[in-house]
Amino acid sequence: CAAAACKIRKPPRQAERLFLPIFLHAGVIHLIFNILIQISLGKEIEQASSWWRFSIMYIGSGIGGFSFAALFVPDQVSVGASASIYGLLGVDFVHLLHRWKALRDRWSALSCAIFSAFLYLVFGTLPWIDNWAHSGGFFFGLLFGNVFLPFYEWAGWKRHLGFIFSAALIGISFIVLLTLFYENTDPEFCSWCKFIKSVVFPPPTTLEQEVARGVCGERCG
Repeated sequence: CAAAACKIRKPPRQAERLFLPIFLHAGVIHLIFNILIQISLGKEIEQASSWWRFSIMYIGSGIGGFSFAALFVPDQVSVGASASIYGLLGVDFVHLLHRWKALRDRWSALSCAIFSAFLYLVFGTLPWIDNWAHSGGFFFGLLFGNVFLPFYEWAGWKRHLGFIFSAALIGISFIVLLTLFYENTDPEFCSWCKFIKSVVFPPPTTLEQEVARGVCGERCG
């Protein structure tokens, strides 16, 4: 359980929280909603790349997103494939740029992609939604897409430069995030992180407090 709810003095550093939330959901409605979005976003991306490239981009974005969340909001329990789905948004954005000259309504497609990404990220600032996982997933989706998607327009040195830069940034980002995740001992080292996660965060209701105490009594008592 979360460090704040269970009053654990040491920050939670469980490795499984970096990948396990991708496969967990807070109920059937949450699962169905994510599946529908995943099908809508992922169908064209998987057809353009392949199932194994899609899997790497999907899982990699999810792990990257939850690495952000575990570092910047360590006391927040998160579940759902949203980090991976936001990664698909980033991949889709890169896919758009890779086939830019082949598109007819390129500017309208770009405007739609930018508006969708902005809308989803703003939606993530609502209470009880982990926007750090979403933002991190989108960031890693951009990088993974630049590495694993086919390049329709770029060739030669542009192709190699984009691949090397994105692959190097993925590696550096994971090294920095994991190092801070395991070495940082101050969960409040980022005082402004709460404004990225949620603009308005109301206090928990009495029922939620009782549920939290019950969970902590079973797991941490």
